[in-house]
Amino acid sequence: MNCITNTSIDISIYVFCYNHQEYIRECLESILQQETSYTYEILIHDDASTDDTIEIINEYCLKYPIKIKKIVQHENITSKFKNVRDMLLPITKGKYIAYCDGDDYWLDSRKLEIQVSFLESNPTYVLCHHDVKKVTEDGGVIDDEMKWLCRCDSTSNELKTIETGIIMHGTLVHRNLHELLPPEYCLIPNGDNFTPILLSSHGLSKYLPSIKPLAYRQHKNSEFSSLDHQGIVSVHMRSYLLISAYFIRIGDFDAAKRFISNRLKFWTDIFLDEHH
Repeated sequence: MNCITNTSIDISIYVFCYNHQEYIRECLESILQQETSYTYEILIHDDASTDDTIEIINEYCLKYPIKIKKIVQHENITSKFKNVRDMLLPITKGKYIAYCDGDDYWLDSRKLEIQVSFLESNPTYVLCHHDVKKVTEDGGVIDDEMKWLCRCDSTSNELKTIETGIIMHGTLVHRNLHELLPPEYCLIPNGDNFTPILLSSHGLSKYLPSIKPLAYRQHKNSEFSSLDHQGIVSVHMRSYLLISAYFIRIGDFDAAKRFISNRLKFWTDIFLDEHH
């Protein structure tokens, strides 16, 4: 493990990897090429990859020993429903947190500068985000409007029940609130749905359309993008059932009611129509 000696870090960037040998270089280069006045660290978590991902990560750790820290698992912990983010939080030094999965990459070299500057100047906002575009394994653009994405500002209430759409992790920069995640988060198959909800009680959400989109890579080994229609429905159903259970457990029955009648009902109706 590489040690970070800088104790004053503005941004911690979480990179999650599993068998990303073909993509991790492009991901890390898109981070290292950021043009920003803010200091940052890269926390790379590898979930027991069986390909050459670790060798590539080691190469970058040797080249950038101050910026990069690796956390390597010897057995896959995601499959055991262990919470990776709670493991990273104790070693996270940043005032803000950003994300980029190891098979995705950022297209805007000023992404971090723009997002952190906005949050620094607007204390009532807890997060900001930008657009996404789907790309193929080799970076070709896929013609997909992704209508389910959030492309607007959100109030705390709208953010809490995903009324304005999904905010993908790779577009997100948010304040580091130093809070551990609830147990439901370990079980949810799609964290993009849950993270903004957990942040919602701490402020507003800002959409920044001037930032070039996240390149969200579609490939056969991707945990989500490789799913067929039935698999996608199943992931959404499980995710929204767990979020509903979270609201009920903490006693936020108003949010539970709105969430169940909106997001959960939408996917439940699809499921029932296909299994009548």
